[in-house]
This record gives sequence, structure tokens and C-alpha cells, in this order.
Amino acid sequence: MLARRHLILRSAVHVAFVVGVSAASCFVPPAVAGPNECPARGASNPDCGQHNMMLIGEQAIFASHLPMFKSEHRFQLILQIDLQKDKNSLSGAYVKDRKEHPDIGMYTLQPSEKFILARIFSAEKTRLQLFPGTVFRGHLERGGKAINQLTGIDVPIQQVVYVKEIGPPKGPNRANILEYIVFGKDDEIFLAHRITQPPDFDQLLNVKISGGTLTEAQLKKGVLVTVPNRQNEPARRLKRGETVTARGRVTGEETVVSLEIMVVAEPYFEEGELATRFTMKPTPLEIEAGFRD
Repeated sequence: MLARRHLILRSAVHVAFVVGVSAASCFVPPAVAGPNECPARGASNPDCGQHNMMLIGEQAIFASHLPMFKSEHRFQLILQIDLQKDKNSLSGAYVKDRKEHPDIGMYTLQPSEKFILARIFSAEKTRLQLFPGTVFRGHLERGGKAINQLTGIDVPIQQVVYVKEIGPPKGPNRANILEYIVFGKDDEIFLAHRITQPPDFDQLLNVKISGGTLTEAQLKKGVLVTVPNRQNEPARRLKRGETVTARGRVTGEETVVSLEIMVVAEPYFEEGELATRFTMKPTPLEIEAGFRD
């Protein structure tokens, strides 16, 4: 297993709640460093880090940052991205590789350089709009293999789908009921468990939604769903094969939509790294779900 992203105590950067809006419209106070703020060795800023991400989606490619509390990784962040080399899109090569390896549930993205994550959603002119990286078949921190055609590529950021600082002291209050962020494109819809305070868990789901309808415009605004009578606990998370009735609320709208959600697949589940006591050891639920040996 590759060494996990190192833990560094956080510096004070406050982040506003943003769902489904372009990064340019987010207000984030300036980060406290300038160009070359994250040298390869001896990073000068405690918020510098290698921000690895889980990849999901084929009609559009989304990257979900792998978060941890009390560190430079203390943000839940979902991006819509492209994969390019010499300004030519490689999304087709990525989709082709996924189709050729249907047994691989996880694909991950490793940035080639350290950077401050807030640069992605900052309103400043220095906002990070592209970074270099490599796509791995499998979990890059757990034996994943770099894909030759997708090594040393550029990753343009097309949209910030969701961003929120998590954990103490500035994260949201811990949710008592299961909550999920809805995102996707066309008929390819995903849920990401909304992370708040420890202990918590990270989870990505492929779903089908019926009942109420969600338009492309609503998805771009951002939709948060709650699952009534379902505690916000890892053992009570939505699982493959389940169908539940949930309540969806679009950002900026008062209307609550009743949605029938059928879980098709669970591409990612992580509990230990968001536990009250951080651990890299497999938890019983991770083993049961098939994400750890």
C-alpha cells in the first residue's frame, strides 16, 4: 500500500457552501501564499498537499476529492473535469479503458504537483483552472496501476459541483439523517454522501431516479437529498439493490421533490479515514462491502 497523504494541522481558511456553480462565482477569502507556494520539497504552506481524487462517470467525468478531517484535505470537493494532452481530449480513452475493464470499480486521479485545494474554488484571478496528473486503474493508494495513455496529462476543471469545508471547527453540524449530494449528466446520475463531522464516511453511488424529475438546470444548481427515517451511520448507508423514497431540495428553491432512488452500484466507500480516530486499517464494514481485503 502506498503511503497515505500526510496529516498536517489546518490553517485558517474559511470556505462558503457552494453547490453546482462555477468556481468563478464562489467567494473564498484569499489563500495565504503566492506562486510556487508548494515546492516539491519542504512545502512552505501547511495547506499544500497532493490531492488525490476518485473518478466517476462516462458521459461526463467527475472527480471526488479524497478528504480527511483536520488536514490540508479538509474539504469535500466534487469537480467536473476533462482529461487532455496537448489540448486534445482523452475522455474517450478513459471511457474505453473502463469498458475494457468492467471488473475494476475504482479509477483514481493523482495530481502530479502539490497545490492548495482552495485555489480551485477561489474567486481570485489566481484560481487554479488546470493541473497535471495521472489516471490509475484501481485505487492509486492501494495497488492501482497507472494507465500509460493517461499518464502525465492535463486536467482542466470545467465546473465546481460541490465544495464544503468539513470537520471542526468550521464544518457543518453533524447530520443525523442520511444526506446525499446529487450530480451527473443525462441519465447517468450519482450520489455522494454529504460529509460533516467525525465520525463520518465517504461514499459514491450510481443510481436511477424516478418519481419526481430533476432537470439539467436543477442539477447544475445543486440538489441535496435526505433519506427519512435513516440514521447517518455507515451501517445504515444506501447499498446496492436498495430502492428508497427520498426528499430532494434544489439549491435556491423552496420546493421539495419526492424521489424514488434505486441504487445500481457502490463504486466507493471509505470509513476509517473519516473516523473519530483516523485509521488506514480496513474496517469490518469496508471488508464486508468488498473495498478492503
